[in-house]
Formats: sequence, structure tokens, C-alpha cells
Amino acid sequence: MNEFIVIKPDNYRQYLPLDIVAFHYSEPGACGYHGVLRIITSKKELYMVHYYYDKWEESDLLQVCPVLRYINFGIFRHNIVLPEWITLYMGLGNSLFLKKEIGEKLEFTGMNAGEIYQQWAKMILELI
Repeated sequence: MNEFIVIKPDNYRQYLPLDIVAFHYSEPGACGYHGVLRIITSKKELYMVHYYYDKWEESDLLQVCPVLRYINFGIFRHNIVLPEWITLYMGLGNSLFLKKEIGEKLEFTGMNAGEIYQQWAKMILELI
């Protein structure tokens, strides 16, 4: 699998626009990668945004991932309010957001949250 390209507040404009098909959102105190967005685009590009530690401005972050404005953030649960997106909570402050056409093709049955966390990117890259 390819490595994630790190996008920072001072270079994000060179990567826009991103046609995002899936992204992992982790809370600042989440287990695993914390305070990040890990993004997959329709062109199989992988990006990582350290939104917490790199001190992103909300307006800049929304340019990278506009769908963030439609997420209801709660304590350890995040739900998206757009019908074309699916939310999957992976536990311990980690949520996966998938375009519906991608999410409906993935099979997570029988996988625990930790297995999904470890394999989601590989599974999506194999699908698109």
C-alpha cells in the first residue's frame, strides 16, 4: 500500500480539490493515530492531515475535507448527516466515513473494530 502524503496548513492548497471517497477521523485523544484525518480519494491517493497538532484553522480544514461541516460530533460517536455518506464507528475515538457507493460494497461482517481500523484503507484501495 502507498504511504500517506502529509498535508500541512502551509501546503494544502497544492493538493486541492480532493475527490474524497473515504476518510478516517480520530479525536485528539483517540487510540492509534490521534488528532488526524486519513483520506482516500477516487484516484487512490492517500493523504494525512494532523489537524490537532499542526493547529489547523477550521476554514482551511474545511477546504481540504468539506464534508466535515456535516458531521455531528459527539462524545466517542460521530454521525454524518448527508445521505450519500455512511459512518462506521471503529471504537476508541475513531470513526470511518465512506461514500455510500463505496460503503455498500465493503463487507465488514465478522470483523471487530480493531480489524476494521487496521484494514479499512487496504480494503477501500482494492475496491476502487
